[in-house]
Amino acid sequence: MELPTGHRARNIERAIAHYEAALRIRKEDSDPVAWAATQANLGTAWELIPSGDRQANLEQAIACYEVALRVFTEHAFPVEWARGQVDLAITIDNLPTVFRAPNSRRAIARYEDALRVFTEASFPLDWARVQGNLGTVYADLRDKEPLPNLKRAIAYYETALRVYTKQRFPVEWATMHNNLGVAFVKLSREGEAHWEEAISSFELALTVRTEEDYPKDWATTMSNLAGAYAELPDGDRKANFDRSSACYEAALRVSTPDSAPFQCLETRKNLAHLFFKKQECDEACKRYIHAIELAETIRNTALDNEGRQRVTRESWLLFDHGVISAVRAGHFTAALELTDQGKTRSVSDQMWQRDTVPNGVKKQEWDKYQELLKTASALSTVVRTEPDHPETPAGVQSGNAVQERRRLRAALDHMEAQFAAKDPQYLPFARSLEIADFRAVSQATGAVLIDIKLTEHAAYAFFCGPGDAEISAEQVLLLPELNGDKAHKLLDDWLETYYVRPTEWRQYLDRTTGLLYDRIIGPVHKRLLARYPGAKRLVLIPNRELHSLPLHAAWWTT
Repeated sequence: MELPTGHRARNIERAIAHYEAALRIRKEDSDPVAWAATQANLGTAWELIPSGDRQANLEQAIACYEVALRVFTEHAFPVEWARGQVDLAITIDNLPTVFRAPNSRRAIARYEDALRVFTEASFPLDWARVQGNLGTVYADLRDKEPLPNLKRAIAYYETALRVYTKQRFPVEWATMHNNLGVAFVKLSREGEAHWEEAISSFELALTVRTEEDYPKDWATTMSNLAGAYAELPDGDRKANFDRSSACYEAALRVSTPDSAPFQCLETRKNLAHLFFKKQECDEACKRYIHAIELAETIRNTALDNEGRQRVTRESWLLFDHGVISAVRAGHFTAALELTDQGKTRSVSDQMWQRDTVPNGVKKQEWDKYQELLKTASALSTVVRTEPDHPETPAGVQSGNAVQERRRLRAALDHMEAQFAAKDPQYLPFARSLEIADFRAVSQATGAVLIDIKLTEHAAYAFFCGPGDAEISAEQVLLLPELNGDKAHKLLDDWLETYYVRPTEWRQYLDRTTGLLYDRIIGPVHKRLLARYPGAKRLVLIPNRELHSLPLHAAWWTT
């Protein structure tokens, strides 16, 4: 399992098979110590394996650790018992659940139990490790009152530094200071300003985490330092922004699209947010487009479900802020195209890898495509979980997994282009629309197209008529009374009244459809009459919650 060479996932799979074979001979009643040790090792293997269902793997690990503790009791085997508590704490806290607080509390209890054995005097390294782990759990614990948890986290990190000195344990010392910086940032966001302490902690970590010796850790801490400077409320704001920008740019020397695509995307996104916050809209727009281009590349190469879900989560804010920046910078055509690109990606990701076969595609072609997808998915998992040694899985051409994945992506792109040519309406392969496509649809239908984009700040309506070659300021309408949160609440109230308070439905129907006119259709109507006075047909293209609201029934009183 700890072989330094070979494919890590396959090595761990072999280890699991060997441990399970050993358990057919080692029994709890006849050889309890060997049996418990094998169960604990099996738990570690299930915890570390990068392939398969992450939730199921961790639950299997927990089961193995727990049965091992039937033998490794605190009284009979205190050290093994304490290490079992730590293993359980780590695994429980890593369970991928939506509401993490209950598992975090379970992990804390296990760590605290382990400290009955792992004292600073008797087991200083184990003690310090538990202190640091407790700090991380408390720093990430989401409760109604986060301040006490963050202060506990800081206390645990500082306590661990009694053992983790820079002279004896420089790597661990730097990790504690990086984690302290993160905790100070979180504490500052909750209203207790500790920005200077955060920056100082990151700078201390960087005395060990250098670009030459620890490039990935260096890039992580540089990004953290950049974030702290970006939010620092004191001093020269321009100088702080410049320092932040320089740190992010430096981190990108290590976090490249090939070596660390998701970290690169995160850093590009943060750089774009920085210029957005500075209200440098033209530069922000360029940066968002730059980040979106990388997100599209990752989306096309991260062919496993986890990778695609992650890039989808990362992308939605890029499109929202990209549209806002483009409008504010006067790049109105780009804003419309980004609006449609975001919608297309949302739909195609929901439709991705469905069983439906495109029209005109033969079964053997589709089967070959699915087989290539399966292989590429395995490669994506390898690249994501083993970035330092991305060797190809069994059954795939030998060589670097990154290069092999690119080769497979090129083959898949070619097949998808053929499928799209045979069935242009097949949504998973659909391209986003450009201004020429909007104009063509408008001309073919004789309609004015109105594409509505909801963002967290406001909503925009983009108008495109049969004769429009570009989008001008007159064709972009700000809807200030509408944003994502307001639309979400409107939809929630609409559905709740229909299903929970049906006796109020008719009255609420009139009120809601009146609001829709006031906030959306009325301003659109006014701009339509001014810009396209002879328009006879209108096509509304909503997004998000607006799809489920009765825009067609909006009304006015005069």
